[in-house]
Amino acid sequence: MHKYRNIAISSIVTFLGISALAELAHITKQPLLIAPFGASFLILSAMPESPFARPRNIAMGYLLSAIVGLLVLKTVGSGTLALGLSVALAIFVMDVSGTVHPPAGAVPLLVLLSNPGWKFLWTPILVSALILVGLSLVNRELFRRKLLYV
Repeated sequence: MHKYRNIAISSIVTFLGISALAELAHITKQPLLIAPFGASFLILSAMPESPFARPRNIAMGYLLSAIVGLLVLKTVGSGTLALGLSVALAIFVMDVSGTVHPPAGAVPLLVLLSNPGWKFLWTPILVSALILVGLSLVNRELFRRKLLYV
């Protein structure tokens, strides 16, 4: 029974979090929702004890990956080799900095395929990543989920 309670909690947290980001994006007319956040919600709601769910990993993983993507886009372009290079560099930077968050590995692809400006670091990346962190902390506190990593 405990297993199904946690699954239900994870699903509710994900529903509320994605819906809140989508509604906030609609109200503010800011791009706050990107596809990798779906995978982030899986990690932060279903596996809150994972090192990938640490607030530092979520925020910095997204921010560093977006910076790498933008730097590769501005210096190398968006060709086929740049796509591979941007993801490889993002993984390298997250790993070296101890901030690996697997969904953030998709951000350089998003950057190179959509060609956003530097404002992309603010919205959706930093603002939304901080919202994800807040929801992660609320999830842990409200439901007293086990914290193995901080």
